[in-house]
Amino acid sequence: MVLATSARRWLRVMRNAPQDEVWRVATVLAASAALVALAIIPTPVLERGPVICVWRNLFGIQCPTCGMTRAFSSVLHGQFRAAVQYNKLVVLVFPFTCALLFRELARLRRLLAL
Repeated sequence: MVLATSARRWLRVMRNAPQDEVWRVATVLAASAALVALAIIPTPVLERGPVICVWRNLFGIQCPTCGMTRAFSSVLHGQFRAAVQYNKLVVLVFPFTCALLFRELARLRRLLAL
């Protein structure tokens, strides 16, 4: 019953929300789902996947974010050395991404509490 009430409140808030707010919510939910997926999928499975970096496919060299998906996955699995080997920027990008995501989730929670 509480879940149904929350769902109704969510729909009411989203119906009346401006377009940019709806996109913000969608982005937060997609980012959360991506982190959950990276926490579930083992990193070796990601290593076997295709290279999806446009920069690397076009020019044949790695961009500054190449390996970041595998690095995030390694961090979420507690393999910090492997994460740094995939991409050294994970030391800055992962905490910053998590901080932004938590801030937006808290903002979303306040929005739904109205």
